Amino acid sequence: VVSVIIPVYNGQRYLAETIDSVIAQNMTDWEIIAVNDGSTDRSPAILEEYTRKKPGRIRFVTVKNGGVSRARNAGVVLARGTFIAFIDQDDLWAPEKIGQQVAQFNNNEKLGLSFTNESIIDETGTVVLENVLKLGPRQHGKIFECLLFDNFIPISSVMVKKELFLNAGGFNPAFSLAEDYDFLLKIARVAPVDYINEPLLRYREHGESGTH
Repeated sequence: VVSVIIPVYNGQRYLAETIDSVIAQNMTDWEIIAVNDGSTDRSPAILEEYTRKKPGRIRFVTVKNGGVSRARNAGVVLARGTFIAFIDQDDLWAPEKIGQQVAQFNNNEKLGLSFTNESIIDETGTVVLENVLKLGPRQHGKIFECLLFDNFIPISSVMVKKELFLNAGGFNPAFSLAEDYDFLLKIARVAPVDYINEPLLRYREHGESGTH
């Protein structure tokens, strides 16, 4: 049902923990597609180990380094799921995350994209800030105008219909930053969005992250 896309670039420090948080999901009809974006550290060896542990459930492909947009797009091309979920190589999910989102889609056939609230964790995984997002009626439904003034959707919390992702053209490889914001605006223009107001994403802040 759900294809989980993980773009990987020199992510050896946290990658195993991120994958384990997907494996621990209560909803079990998922696959992981990791895209190794030309890593030069132990990331490919870690991915190889997980593909042996979960054959058919976890796959990875290596591509020439081209940035996170190309990596995510390459993963979606290989996806077999009805829904696409994104998680970056250093973030974590609560066990109920994708199950709650699939249920949300099942309850609203018009829904195009779902996201969740988040907690901030540090390098050790300790929560430093919980329920970061202040979500209300303006953050669901037709949110395009609201989203123009503030990107309140963490990409590692997003689940989107695969068909909608493909129709929108995916992530624009021309952007090395804010590629997620551009993508989210394209989706919000054409489809309703909803959220789960629980911190089902644990977003890690550390000195090695791309955002930092």
